[in-house]
Amino acid sequence: MDLTEGEASSVFTAKLLDHKFQEGESFIVCDAGGGTTDVCVLQVKRVQDEMVELELLDDPKAIAVGSVDIDDMFESRALEQLRTFIGIPQDEAMLLAHQITREDFQTFKTGFGEVPDLSRIVYLAVPNSTERIQLTRDHLKDMFDSQIRQIFTFIDQEISFLRTVRPDVTLSYIFLAGGLGSSKYVQDELVGHYTRLKVLFAPVPEDLPLAVCKGLVIDRLQFFSNNLPVIPIRFSNASYGILCKEIYQKKHAGQQSVKNDLDGKKYAENQIDWFVLRDEKPLWRHSITKLYSLIVDTAKVTDSWSFSVVRSTLEHSRLPTFLDGKGGAKVMCHVISDSGTSLHDCGTIQKRRLIGKRFVYSRVVCELSAMIGVAKMEFTGRVVGYDNMPQVFKVQWPADPQVEDSVCCDLIRSIP
Repeated sequence: MDLTEGEASSVFTAKLLDHKFQEGESFIVCDAGGGTTDVCVLQVKRVQDEMVELELLDDPKAIAVGSVDIDDMFESRALEQLRTFIGIPQDEAMLLAHQITREDFQTFKTGFGEVPDLSRIVYLAVPNSTERIQLTRDHLKDMFDSQIRQIFTFIDQEISFLRTVRPDVTLSYIFLAGGLGSSKYVQDELVGHYTRLKVLFAPVPEDLPLAVCKGLVIDRLQFFSNNLPVIPIRFSNASYGILCKEIYQKKHAGQQSVKNDLDGKKYAENQIDWFVLRDEKPLWRHSITKLYSLIVDTAKVTDSWSFSVVRSTLEHSRLPTFLDGKGGAKVMCHVISDSGTSLHDCGTIQKRRLIGKRFVYSRVVCELSAMIGVAKMEFTGRVVGYDNMPQVFKVQWPADPQVEDSVCCDLIRSIP
């Protein structure tokens, strides 16, 4: 459905919260989720019976801030402690830190701020061990505060922009949604910071993480009944693709080649596989699915793979086939898979011998799907033949200084 997460959350807010919108009223929706925080500014364009039409006052924006970052900070801290424990093999420490983060830590994270007298020190059991991970309340607070400060800056920049560009607009509310937005601690901090604006969120905490889903459903129901989505559908103003590798061929003449030590083959890197073209109207519920392969070292316990998303505003006929550094296409963000997956168990084991050397590696086939919507690109992935192993992705945005000068290019487009 062609809504950003922030827009979908606003649909949910407009229809389900105990608030009656008035025509001309303006507000900010902050959807603080798992991997990103989305902000959009909307104005009520029309209200008629059960139908509400909203108008965007600025392009929706997103930053890489969310509860996943809190997980990553705790996981790093847990890993440091695990590596000091006697009796825990170093190669298992990473897997244990990941397991504790995904299980016991979630209970303390989601409940933070709800119980004022929470113990200053919490202990989390290490599976199959008598050791425990120590987490202080102050450390957990610092993890939350690092995300909240960025959210404040994000919202403040949007408010400042509106004051400059649209001085005629008066903001009345901030609506908070999303998984991180359902945290009592985050809610209290937002209310305390924005004293001149009313901060609204669903009275039932379970509604906040589901705000996007419910908003999409409400928008679609309104579309069917009134032939009008809450946010009008727009066209894509750019082309989007991902960086990948191809086996080096004649068409790559003049480009640099890189030899993979595992399979011994030469590859042309930074090739662009375009997923969506400029001015194409994304089809509702339509995803683009393609197959890629990965060369995985069987000696590694876990593997993470990544790719960069590129953007270009050039006409179709002028789109570059590879990232040549001439400005035709720019790196937009990096998409990185979860490092807790043992990919080599899912592939086809292959061997290569040289004089005095023996290489053992695994070739894994991945299915990557891209859902392109209005100001939104959502990737899902799975290992072919292992439907119960969906890949979990994190996104690294240009707000991080290292993004613009680096590329990620692990996927191989042509499966040999």
